[in-house]
Amino acid sequence: MSGNFSCPTIDFVFLQDLSGSYTDDLPILKAQIANVIATVEDIDPYADFAVASFIDKPNGTFGASGDYVYQTHLSVSSDNAAVIASINAMTTRSGADVQEAQLEALMQVAVRQDEIGYRPDTMRIVMLSTDSAFHQAGDFGGVPANNGDAILDGNGLGEDYPSILQAASALVAAHVFPVFSVTASEKALYETLVSDLGTGAVVVLSSNSSDFSDAVRLAIAKACGHVTHEGTEVDDDITGSGTDDGIFGLGGHDTIDGLGGSDLLDGGSGHDRLYGRGGRDDLRGGSGNDKLFGGSGNDTLKGGLGDDVMTGGKGRDTFVVNPDDGKEMITDFEDAIDVIDLSAFHRHEGVSAVEQAYKAGRFVVLTLPNGTEVRLKGFSLAKLGLEDVLLNPVGDPPSAVNDTAQVTAGHLITIDALANDSDIDNDPISIVALGSSANATVSITGDGRIAYQAGSGFSGTDTFTYTISDGTFTASATVTVTVLPNLIGDDADNVLNGTEFDDILKGFGGNDTLRGFGGNDLILGGTGNDIIDGGAGMDTIMGGAGNDTIVSGPATGDGTLNGDTVDGGTGNDRITGGIGGDTLKGGTGRDTINGGDGDDTISGDAGNDVLNGDDGDDKLHGGTGNDTIDGGAANDALWGDAGDDILSGGSGKDEIYGSGGTSGGVTDNDVLTGGAGADQFIFDMALDANLTGDDRITDYDITEDILVLEGDVMVRLTDTLAGVLLEQTTGGSILVENVLAVDLRPTIDGLVEVF
Repeated sequence: MSGNFSCPTIDFVFLQDLSGSYTDDLPILKAQIANVIATVEDIDPYADFAVASFIDKPNGTFGASGDYVYQTHLSVSSDNAAVIASINAMTTRSGADVQEAQLEALMQVAVRQDEIGYRPDTMRIVMLSTDSAFHQAGDFGGVPANNGDAILDGNGLGEDYPSILQAASALVAAHVFPVFSVTASEKALYETLVSDLGTGAVVVLSSNSSDFSDAVRLAIAKACGHVTHEGTEVDDDITGSGTDDGIFGLGGHDTIDGLGGSDLLDGGSGHDRLYGRGGRDDLRGGSGNDKLFGGSGNDTLKGGLGDDVMTGGKGRDTFVVNPDDGKEMITDFEDAIDVIDLSAFHRHEGVSAVEQAYKAGRFVVLTLPNGTEVRLKGFSLAKLGLEDVLLNPVGDPPSAVNDTAQVTAGHLITIDALANDSDIDNDPISIVALGSSANATVSITGDGRIAYQAGSGFSGTDTFTYTISDGTFTASATVTVTVLPNLIGDDADNVLNGTEFDDILKGFGGNDTLRGFGGNDLILGGTGNDIIDGGAGMDTIMGGAGNDTIVSGPATGDGTLNGDTVDGGTGNDRITGGIGGDTLKGGTGRDTINGGDGDDTISGDAGNDVLNGDDGDDKLHGGTGNDTIDGGAANDALWGDAGDDILSGGSGKDEIYGSGGTSGGVTDNDVLTGGAGADQFIFDMALDANLTGDDRITDYDITEDILVLEGDVMVRLTDTLAGVLLEQTTGGSILVENVLAVDLRPTIDGLVEVF
């Protein structure tokens, strides 16, 4: 498999249910077996096959005389004709009850490794096809589990009663991955079995097993851990995650969009549309008349059976054509860049590749055996050369290309060294070795990239080598890393500029100008009146002492770049958040803070502050002092805290807290304005019980606003010329302007007793 997906060489075992219930399905398997083998070899040209079967226990209770619980028909072989002949020779027999001998057969393919002939270091996939439930130890007369060996006992009848635990242990020991190919009615049963075994997967066949090739492709992908999304037998619309996805549409006319990442997209049967987008994608149309769009990146496109249209997009793309594929159209073939892979024709004895190449209108047409042809739209016959067509399946070494990267001293980066590497045979490549670095720690990550941890005491140019392998050949390249120093000022007025990477900037004394630019930066202003601009990335900014001006990030963007943390420190600071959800803290002093886009958390701390939430669902705390707070657009929450505060919700459904216990001191007089939208004005009257502050609500709308009075106390409502006055007997009041008590009462919520 291409892209970021790979499997070891495969030993594929057909383990077939030959009980009577499979009588109608067996002819369909026989008719499809050649295509099924081609499907496996399309994924792994070096795959070999074995054939085995089971029926039921050879006694009258479960089956009949002559039934059996396991037989090996053909050991692992590269002779496809022998595999087809072995399948075609199969016949069904009895199997008198509902359950069959699946578990016994599964354990035998694990314990009979020599008989089956598994090759060393292969991916051993056993595809068990059945439409029935299974016997296990204890389901008949309390018969205990067998001894777990390769001998079928049963008092001479040739049967066993393995437990699920025994089968699981045998499968793990033999490195066998079972795939249960079942009908929809048995899906839940076998998913439970897979869970109990701790290994394996389930694929669902149609009721007549006509989609066996789809099931085989899905089975191999599940065995190799490449399935992130699985479709259905009807028309699906599936979108990937933006990372490396494995998406299988199965039946129906599907639309599959991989988004970013290096994806494996398989349409299955039906007329499908596959979009790889960015990354090194592997697109497989399956059967049907499909349309494949690779997008940017070095993609592999395989139309499969049917008349397909393939568009590679930008990058060095490979178009794979197999025997019996039909009429394949390539819309954007680029001479000496893209490749048509016809190597599958050489795996079929006596078959040569291109029979004829000619010009037909806007197309160059390549005719191939078995009625297959390739049409190159808008291409010139004169440009077609041997470098455009891959005919020989013999392997060549991969190509490793030198890489560059940048990082700040002491920081970690991840390098996708494989992004510009390739293999002419489209074999999967991986990093198998790293050279050492004198100035950093390097390692291979779980997703096949390189982690580079720069040392804290080094800056300059560092190099190390890496080696890639396609399973047969290797190649090496060099990574050159520019390690940037941390930026440290002194007591003078410094100008420190970061980079697009993760920087540390320290101003210390003086009136410094510090710019982080890109990356997730740590910026410390120190003392002095500093100007700090975090730039893009999720920055942490601490202004320190002095009257600082701080901008945490860009003012516009897609809302995903920033989530900065800013502490202005002492002094009268001006702080502006960027896009994203920022945490902005003014510190001591008269601060002015603007949240910018995103859901921000803003606190003024001590001093008479001006806080503006701007866009996003913001939380604003004034802190001590006489603060002016404006939530801005969206649904905000505002707390004045101690001091005579002015709180304005702005547009949106806002929560404005005006209680003295959370919003002010004993004589705090706050002014609350909700603005547009259905707002809640919230007061904790119990905390206000001994307070004397007088708060005002200026724009209460009885049709949509709510007055929340918390606390187990009594509040008196009195109409005045200015509005409704809410008073406690212990002091303190709330004036709701331009509203009558009779209209206000229905909008009051909470536990307070109103009289």
